[in-house]
Amino acid sequence: MEFIWKDDKINYMFDEASKDVDNSFYAISKKKRLGFTYRENQHKFSIDIMNAIRNNQILLIQAGTGIGKSMGYLIPIFSSFKNVENFEKVVISTSSIALQKQLLDDVKSVSKLLGFNLKVEVAKGINNYVCIKEMDKLAGVTNNSDIKKILIDLEKEIREKNSIDKSDLSEICEEIWKKIQIKNRNSCSNCSYSRRCLYKHHVNEIDKADVVITNHAYFVTASRNNNNFISNADMYVFDEAHELEDSIRNINENSIMLGNIRRDVNYFVTTGFINDPMFEHIVFALSDKIGVLFYRIMSKSKKIFSKHNTDEKFKITDCDKIPIDGSKFTKEIDDIVNDLSFVINVVSKNTDVISTNDAKGVLNNLNIYRNLFNDLKLGNKSMRIYWADFYNFDMINLGFVKKEDKNAIKNIFGKDIPVICTSATMLDANGTYEYFKEWLHLNNIMGRTIVNGKVYPSTFDYEKNSIFYYDTSVSNPKDVDNYINDLVDRITNLISITDGRSLILFTAKSIMERVYEAISKNDFGYKLLMQGQMDNSVLCREFENDIHSCLFATGSFWEGIDIKGESLSNVIITRLPFAVVDAVTESKASKFSSDMSFKMVYLNDMVKKLAQGCGRLIRSKNDKGIICCLDSRVVKYLDAIRNSTPYVNYTNDINDIIKFSNKYIKKLSKK
Repeated sequence: MEFIWKDDKINYMFDEASKDVDNSFYAISKKKRLGFTYRENQHKFSIDIMNAIRNNQILLIQAGTGIGKSMGYLIPIFSSFKNVENFEKVVISTSSIALQKQLLDDVKSVSKLLGFNLKVEVAKGINNYVCIKEMDKLAGVTNNSDIKKILIDLEKEIREKNSIDKSDLSEICEEIWKKIQIKNRNSCSNCSYSRRCLYKHHVNEIDKADVVITNHAYFVTASRNNNNFISNADMYVFDEAHELEDSIRNINENSIMLGNIRRDVNYFVTTGFINDPMFEHIVFALSDKIGVLFYRIMSKSKKIFSKHNTDEKFKITDCDKIPIDGSKFTKEIDDIVNDLSFVINVVSKNTDVISTNDAKGVLNNLNIYRNLFNDLKLGNKSMRIYWADFYNFDMINLGFVKKEDKNAIKNIFGKDIPVICTSATMLDANGTYEYFKEWLHLNNIMGRTIVNGKVYPSTFDYEKNSIFYYDTSVSNPKDVDNYINDLVDRITNLISITDGRSLILFTAKSIMERVYEAISKNDFGYKLLMQGQMDNSVLCREFENDIHSCLFATGSFWEGIDIKGESLSNVIITRLPFAVVDAVTESKASKFSSDMSFKMVYLNDMVKKLAQGCGRLIRSKNDKGIICCLDSRVVKYLDAIRNSTPYVNYTNDINDIIKFSNKYIKKLSKK
């Protein structure tokens, strides 16, 4: 707990822990521990982590691919457990469930290396676990023999593995999983199955664990709920920390539908609780006014969308978070708020009307709507960011999120324990941690020491093993037909140069589909895959196993996939990943002048995502490959790209990559 770092007598224990870190790497360097390779930068990285632990600091530290971040921070964690009294619990958070599983394997490896065991548990959201009660319930009502067979096999597997974790069990279709997953933890306490509930047992084991491996989304939720494993921790580690800001925001996102607002506004009339002609008239008029406001917001959002997107095949329903400036609708909103206040006052005075839980809930909702509308009309001065989400061409949800979640930031960084934030892509376009700190509001954390750590570049030889090619002759995307034709022409040529082995990354699904459709008409002699054809994990396996295949992808494929070897020798970036229509990005940009907003927000966001996309190429020391960028704007931003990626060789001469491929990539096929 906190007092560890306030007790001078404990210094000698941290001295021993530091010596233990050095001894571990010494043993690796002398090959006393087989299966591990000594890496000097990993050793230095580990010492920095150890110093942050003993000095109770918030450490920001970037480590490139190949450093071995997880082992780098796990060794000082193990050494602290081994040598320091009252150092009893560590929470490690990463960006995804897949990476949690990888981290669990890394913990086991370090435990084997050091000959020191710790109790480790994985924590994630409740919808990742089977509810035995729901499973039995489904088995009792279904007449489908196939479903019955699946449930019988699942029950047997649960008994054998003593686990209800989805990732430990055989794959189950999403339709069935949604029916048998745990949906509400609050109902667990009164459940008749509680005595044999494996989830309840799992939660208890998490509280007893020395090391808990979780993901950012669940960490934020658990810290808000003050879960024991969060509140009792002596240290936090955030791996893939560049995702933390988005995770905090995504957990807080909310939305309201027009139908739900109208239902609540009309509730006290339609249920007959209040029979008053004047009240009824105002309620139904208010319902219409809210409908008109939603229609006007929808119309305005379409214009914003059209301004930024000229491709007629790019559907508005594919776009997230079209910004809403509520100050454009002040008059309508004021009228709605006044009527809402009238309804709320009338209902509140009729105490017999709000005697039921349903009525109390509706009244609470009306107060929430009033507060939201009052905030919405403030525009840039509002407490929240607002956007339109289209789920039909003529239907929107009103989305919103707080601009700053002070409680979440305080829960993560305000506790008086060491916090490590690490990733391969934390630096901004200027090569500093300032952008990372700015949007996590770290400069507002009082009484904590924040250390801008060293930057440990990747250990891989990018100068010898890679080349960054850029093509400045591709048409402007606003000239859609010529742009598509140019992409088809360039990509066809580029994947031929490397005999396939290509990941082609897009920023728009519609463009991806049109390019894929055109290119797939050619007979290359190798498989062309596209995101959406099958489950992402299956798609990745097929791409990796078929060496010459090509994968057309967008969205999540810009990061997180780890494919080593010749299957991925060519990453083609079709367009620099600048945010186009995004309420969160626009809100960030509004804090700066028009001249500075591009550099401080749009450029930094772009290079962070580009670095992730480029990071898919070199995943091991023996990997060799080409980055190809088909965006003519790249010339303007080469300095920022160099600051944010490890690539050394840049060229706009196609002959250079032909020579590179012939020398390093195509020859692999001849072996």
